[in-house]
Amino acid sequence: MKTILSLILCIITTTVLAETETPQHDIDIIKFKFEPAEITIDVGESIRWTNKEKRQYHSVWFEKTGEPEPDYFFPDEFYERTFDAAGDFPYRCGPHPKMIGMVHVVQSTEDSKVEPDTSTEESSTKDSPQKEEPPKKEESIQPTP
Repeated sequence: MKTILSLILCIITTTVLAETETPQHDIDIIKFKFEPAEITIDVGESIRWTNKEKRQYHSVWFEKTGEPEPDYFFPDEFYERTFDAAGDFPYRCGPHPKMIGMVHVVQSTEDSKVEPDTSTEESSTKDSPQKEEPPKKEESIQPTP
């Protein structure tokens, strides 16, 4: 009976943990390319780059952030990173600078839901001048020319 109870508890725990994990996206490294080379994810999500080459080592380097190049990883190894801020993050392979990719990180639609205006007050654009708001500035890492 204890064994059955332990097994049931283990299954329930695994199911709960699987449902609460942060989504992970996968990028393969094959034939000296990142596949896909460009990806859009939500803030807080992770990406795993897996080296699927037969003999070649690679790195995933976000050089524009000023971070040092991470260690190389070899076939069947991976590099993983979680993105905690919105923006555009270009990256490249350290030893192979022509291998480039881009991660676009956006706010989750669940986090940025806007409540509809349910007020019954009427407004007229004829009678009151409308102020134009300046365009919002998005902060991102821009590639250097």
